[in-house]
Amino acid sequence: MLLEKIKQLTSQNHTAMENSNLMKPIIDRELNLESYKNILIKFYGFFQPLENSINKFSDIHNYLPDLETRRKSMALKDDLNILGFTDEISLCTDLPEIKTSSQALGCLYVMEGSTLGGRIISRIIKETLLLDNESGASFFSGYGEETSKKWKLFCEVLTDYGTTANDDGTIIDAANETFIKFKNWVELE
Repeated sequence: MLLEKIKQLTSQNHTAMENSNLMKPIIDRELNLESYKNILIKFYGFFQPLENSINKFSDIHNYLPDLETRRKSMALKDDLNILGFTDEISLCTDLPEIKTSSQALGCLYVMEGSTLGGRIISRIIKETLLLDNESGASFFSGYGEETSKKWKLFCEVLTDYGTTANDDGTIIDAANETFIKFKNWVELE
C-alpha cells in the first residue's frame, strides 16, 4: 500500500528535517521569538514557491479540487506580519521537480503532513511563546479542527491516485526530494 511505503521510505529524510538546526529550538523547547520568526521565514521561503509550482501544474486540481484551501504560505505571511516582520523574504529556487501529477502529489504529501506535526508544534509555541492563531501561530495550527479530516481526505486521494497511476516510485521520490531540498534550504544561512 502506497501510504505505508511512502511513510517508511521517507522516514529517514523526514527525521533529518525534524532534527535540523532550524527545528532544534522547538524540539528542545528553547523557542524564543527570534528563532520562531526564523522558522516562519524559512518555511515561507520554501512553501510559497513550491505552492506556486504545484499550482502551475493544473492537472493536480483534478485530483485535489480543494487545493486552494490547502495553501499554507498565506498563514505564514500573516503570522510574520502579526509578529512585526515586514522585510522581504528570500524564496528558495532549488525546488523539487514537478512535471507530473505523481510528483505534485509527492510534494504535497510532505506539505500536508506538516499539518499533523504542526499540531504538536502549535502546543509548544503556545507554551513557550504564549502565541495562538490570532497572535502569530496560525500556520502551525494547520486547518484547526479540520486538520485530521483534511489529512484523511488527502490520504484517500493519494491512495486512489496511486492505485490508478501505478506510479508509487515517482510519488515517493518526489516526497524524498521535497524533504531533502527543504532541509537544504533551511540550512542555508
